[in-house]
Amino acid sequence: MLFWFTFALRLTLLGIPFPLARDGEPAVTIIVEEGAPPVVLEAASELQGYTKKVCGVTLQVKEHGNDHDAAVKIEVVSDLEVSNPETSFVTLQGNQVRIRGATPTAAAFGVYAFLEDKLGIRWFAPGEEWEHVPESATPGTLVVEVENCEYTPTTSPRVWEGYDWSPKWREWKMRNRVVVGEKVPWKGTPFNGLTRPFPPSIYGKLYPEFYPMIGRERLIPWGHQHNWWPCTGNAEVRKMLIDSIREWFEQNPNEDCFSTWLDGSYFICGCELCIALDATAEDYANLRYSSRYYKFINFVAGEVAKTHPGKSIGMLIYDRVFELPADVPKLEPNTFGYLVDSRVSQWVFPGKKESWIANSRNWAARVPNLLRYDHFGLATFSPEFFPHSPG
Repeated sequence: MLFWFTFALRLTLLGIPFPLARDGEPAVTIIVEEGAPPVVLEAASELQGYTKKVCGVTLQVKEHGNDHDAAVKIEVVSDLEVSNPETSFVTLQGNQVRIRGATPTAAAFGVYAFLEDKLGIRWFAPGEEWEHVPESATPGTLVVEVENCEYTPTTSPRVWEGYDWSPKWREWKMRNRVVVGEKVPWKGTPFNGLTRPFPPSIYGKLYPEFYPMIGRERLIPWGHQHNWWPCTGNAEVRKMLIDSIREWFEQNPNEDCFSTWLDGSYFICGCELCIALDATAEDYANLRYSSRYYKFINFVAGEVAKTHPGKSIGMLIYDRVFELPADVPKLEPNTFGYLVDSRVSQWVFPGKKESWIANSRNWAARVPNLLRYDHFGLATFSPEFFPHSPG
């Protein structure tokens, strides 16, 4: 699986043969709870469908079931003790395999882990032509080795950006466990939060000093343009952003974070106040903005923590702020950052893999909560593998 490296697998006993189908007949039933949520029903359907693809036998899916029934039981156990809300468990109890999670999405993750681990299914890209489904050595019979497993992600959550315009993409993301579940912390809303408090339609004419100075003039953004930063050296800008974040938490008490995520940003302020935040006098000319950005974030996060303990400030470690800041050794405890390093395809070149790993470790030492945000395509998917290509 493309994202397998993000999950830690813990085994607690040796595998025991467990038949799913025998001699062309189902050996188990797939059991879901009455009124099971859609994500669980979809996972049960996937288990049914891929079992049939592997051995040709269709397992029945039904609600309820007795403890003595031979079954694969998918359960959402809200009071399950887990270290991470995305953790799932696969356990063997008598003649039942029980797949459990504390939330519907976590339980579904357990089903996809089971399909991958025990049936050997792989989903390299959306669509059947990209999936790998091993055939049973004996048609009509499917026996898997089952042991007690705990699946816990080492980065949580994981975001696979974009490409949600068709059901196949959403399906693929679910199968590879790169969707954000119900109770996962640090979802990072709202997007482009750094510019939201400064709509040009309201402040553009009255307060041009809120906006970036490009050359000798202030850039007043148009419409929904968001590839700019406000003047981070301006004390009033800081105050307005902090007030906006506090208002966001008051209006959205169930949200645990406010994100200052930005897309690629190209209009960055060159005024004296902002340049004073840079590590060196050459940073601005060389497009190095990490020092000023992370100083700004630390200030905002520190102020928000005074009134809203337990809430977090999010960042996208990306583009012009991807480089480690020279003079910010540590980010505030209430910050988290999504590291966007889409250069896995470059691992074929000497030193690139080592550089990628070192960069991840360096950022992990500075950001108290480091997560992953990545893209599909854009030269990031390597090596390219076409499982159904005739060549």
